[in-house]
Amino acid sequence: MEGMKLVFNLEDKVSILLGEKSVNSNVIKSLEEELEFNEELRNEYFVQKSIKSLLNNRLKISFSSNEKRKELLRRIYLEKISNK
Repeated sequence: MEGMKLVFNLEDKVSILLGEKSVNSNVIKSLEEELEFNEELRNEYFVQKSIKSLLNNRLKISFSSNEKRKELLRRIYLEKISNK
């Protein structure tokens, strides 16, 4: 088993680099080194990282706007109750 080289496809490598798959630190370290000289991996990594970042930001925005909507509905409800 010692010295056996693990082979990952591009998608797996990007998932590992983005922290979506757990592997030992040696694998992560070697992929980070490969990132420096493998243009295809680097491009895919940055594309996926950007997409993930945009999705996270979008989720935060929709969550915050949903919270604002809930707050507005709560105010309207309380106002209606107090007017009765």
